[in-house]
Amino acid sequence: MTYIKDKVQSANTLHIHMDPTSDTIEYTINAPIVQTIIGELFFNTDAIEAHSDDEEEEDVASAAFHRIVKLAKQKKHAMLLFKPAELAAEGAASYTVTIKNPMRFHLVIDHISAGISFKQTALAIGHAKNRAQLPKLAGINDFIVGKFVRVQVAVALQLIADMLSNDDQVWAFSLAGDVSTHRGHSFFDIRIRLYWHGRLLNLHLFALPMFDRHTAENMFNIIAKLMDALFPNWRAKLIGVSSDGENTMTGSHRDLVTSLCRPPSTMSCAYDEPLGAPRKRA
Repeated sequence: MTYIKDKVQSANTLHIHMDPTSDTIEYTINAPIVQTIIGELFFNTDAIEAHSDDEEEEDVASAAFHRIVKLAKQKKHAMLLFKPAELAAEGAASYTVTIKNPMRFHLVIDHISAGISFKQTALAIGHAKNRAQLPKLAGINDFIVGKFVRVQVAVALQLIADMLSNDDQVWAFSLAGDVSTHRGHSFFDIRIRLYWHGRLLNLHLFALPMFDRHTAENMFNIIAKLMDALFPNWRAKLIGVSSDGENTMTGSHRDLVTSLCRPPSTMSCAYDEPLGAPRKRA
């Protein structure tokens, strides 16, 4: 009886107040970023269809069809977190994302930033949940991890869009391209360089998968579509484009850099060479 009488009610303990179940994170993302970049470019079926057209085998065409169907399901599932918001005062539509479990969301991003896959991230968080007895980490799988990653990508792109639209801080920016390889696949890595509150930032913008059938025109169209969604007035602020001048830069990559340089007449285009070597201008 003494034990029961002296027992402290759970409402009077710190643990009940430290439980962040009611804490949420809300992000606001511009509609073009969600619709064009996350919704279209992330789930582009054109490459799959083009690959199947190049092959005459029926099995290849059938496999491509199943991949397109699977991609459509993944897109529908991935876009569930993005909810249309009210029109802003200037008339620009936006989407909101509400994260109801911030701890799980941040753990997902932390694990992904360490370089592990979606499935490995889900398994690692599941092990942490079991080991630490944290019910808030329950229910994670690779599909949820994928949704969280797309939200984080949208948030990062929104931050870059906000920087580019800030005329007081950013009056010009440049793009830098470099060819790299990750897990046997070649990518054309695009970085954006700009001045922001006393610092020169070199930010990763996106990585474009490289295929033999991708021409400079195709790659330019993808990049232009992404930049239009990110910041419609990007051509007016783009002051220069540079790329790696090593042998890994193919003709199509160089043509792509040249295409990006065309619109403004004041823009410079350079291929980086070893120190002391003359720079090539287009």
